Amino acid sequence: MDPFLKQMLWGLVPTLVAMGLVLLLGRKKPELPIPALALWLGLLAGTVGLLQAWPAFPPKTALLALPYVLILSLVVLVAPEKNWARLLARVLLILGGLWVFLAPLAKYVFDGGEYLFWWGLLGISWLLLAPCLRFALEERPRLGFLQHAILAGLAGVCAALTGSLFLGQLAGLLGLGMGVLYVEALVAGPNFRREGVSELFTMFYLLSIALMYLASSTPPGVAILLVLGAFAPILSAIREKGSRPLWLYMGPSFLLALAATVWAWQVQ
Repeated sequence: MDPFLKQMLWGLVPTLVAMGLVLLLGRKKPELPIPALALWLGLLAGTVGLLQAWPAFPPKTALLALPYVLILSLVVLVAPEKNWARLLARVLLILGGLWVFLAPLAKYVFDGGEYLFWWGLLGISWLLLAPCLRFALEERPRLGFLQHAILAGLAGVCAALTGSLFLGQLAGLLGLGMGVLYVEALVAGPNFRREGVSELFTMFYLLSIALMYLASSTPPGVAILLVLGAFAPILSAIREKGSRPLWLYMGPSFLLALAATVWAWQVQ
């Protein structure tokens, strides 16, 4: 079997199996945020599958830190449904998750100033982007999943075009996970729960793009366009609810992601 295809299956199969089991077994637990838990376990299983082993602690690279960041992200999913509890969980994830992710870079790549810059940049971006995705999933629940599945998939294409097939597969796992949730949302109807999905997507998406810039040859402009594409659905809020056209909701996001893909293709 082709090595690339074999490695891809190491990520795809665990993701699909883990998400399928959680969604199937979770039908008897409607009080739990089953979609977010399915996405969480799918990303964890797929990431470890791509790495083909559970990384040692402390991780030696930011890439090997991803499973530990995912473990820490569970605090957001189990936090009580109260504003103060959710805010505390997000702060803990930003502080703990980014420390685990950036610590290897601080040791081998960054100086002190760069470390603080990236911590602030990723933390602020996470706090701003998560509500934008939450808005997208509330505004058009089913299309929100599809939109961000495509966005993550195009991010994976950009990573592959700029020299990192592995990071492309990693972003592809996120696209696959959101695609599975899109199908599940079509089946489940209006009662489909979306709590926690925005936080998970935002964290994994931003860290994947950070790795694309820091660990491969992805131009900064491509990374910026991909991040702006995730923010773009909020533009539809300039129109009154009920009169927001589909093109305003999905168009800017796709155009920015396509522009990033074309840019990545030109510099390959």
